[in-house]
Amino acid sequence: MFVRRELAASATRLSGAVIVVFGADFSATAGYVLKAYPYAIALVGLLLAVTISSLAIVVWVS
Repeated sequence: MFVRRELAASATRLSGAVIVVFGADFSATAGYVLKAYPYAIALVGLLLAVTISSLAIVVWVS
């Protein structure tokens, strides 16, 4: 497999930026939800929703 170095570096930076954005988004969403529903089941529900959506994206892409 041939990968140009400048494109590999751009892809790495883009991947890191996407991870930071989604992490910040999940953190904000968890803060809002857990402020309204301060129960452990709310956090479990959020984690379950993220897991299911991640698996759905993997199935859709592949």
